[in-house]
Amino acid sequence: MRIVPSLVVPENVRTLTSKRPGPHPPLRRWEASAGSGGRCESFMERILRAEAAQRTLIGSWNCIGSPEVTEVLADAGMDFICLDMEHSSMGLETVAHNIRAAQAAMSPPVVRVPGQGPGKPNLKEIMRVLDLGASAVIVPGALSKEDVEAVMAAGAFPKPVSQADGAVSAARDGIRGANPFVRAGRHGLMPPSDYHRKSNEETVIIPLLETPAAFEQLPEIMQVEGIKVVAFGPFDLSVAMGFDGVRTPEVEACLMKGVEVARQFGVRPMLPVLDLTAESTGETLKRWEDMGVRLFTVGVDKALLGRAAKGFLDACRR
Repeated sequence: MRIVPSLVVPENVRTLTSKRPGPHPPLRRWEASAGSGGRCESFMERILRAEAAQRTLIGSWNCIGSPEVTEVLADAGMDFICLDMEHSSMGLETVAHNIRAAQAAMSPPVVRVPGQGPGKPNLKEIMRVLDLGASAVIVPGALSKEDVEAVMAAGAFPKPVSQADGAVSAARDGIRGANPFVRAGRHGLMPPSDYHRKSNEETVIIPLLETPAAFEQLPEIMQVEGIKVVAFGPFDLSVAMGFDGVRTPEVEACLMKGVEVARQFGVRPMLPVLDLTAESTGETLKRWEDMGVRLFTVGVDKALLGRAAKGFLDACRR
């Protein structure tokens, strides 16, 4: 059994508000388009609008790959849609169709790129899904501050001379390849300088931390420049700690520490809630809300479909 050692958090760090919002409706699609020229707002814009309204954002996962699944989840009221390339058969063309479907439904698309193993974030795929118009990218595999610096740099364009301040390090400047004719640049119809500036301002690169090694470096990771959101992976963390995917007290303690450290450094924590029932999911979500978490994913399309189908079948065979 591998347990993450206790973490010491400096006192002079920023703390996000911990007051849990009361009951709230989802951010409606027609509200999302206000002031955006009819275009879907970015994930970062939705986060800021939700924070101003003291609302929690709740998204869900598309692993099946069908754009119709994306539409159904968005029409159900999900605040954002996560497209999973890591644990599905989705390739870039399928992801492109799902990004269009999510944006048409006014639900910002978030893409989890495939992993390459611990300590090997998939930097190439970050650029490719951003070119397709992904609003945010979840990146597995980061174990250290250096890994996260590389991930953040891969999602940002190099700063123009007017913004550079001399010797700009790779951790602070972007290395993303540029092409104004991609979908994210409106196929060349947006001035490149506007495209690069807007992308750097609004793109959210989300490191996915799910190993004891990454949790051991939480304070260092949270201080990487440009990190706005961090995701924690409870299932992989449990497996890596030797608990075979079970959410044991030890795993919960690590997640609580991760949330605490992220918030103390002003980084928004993001958690999946994958309980078996809607009631349990709501209870678990509220418990994490009390700890200051405002970004959640609930359910996976396959599980939602499978459990609903099984429930109907069981009821019919009684």
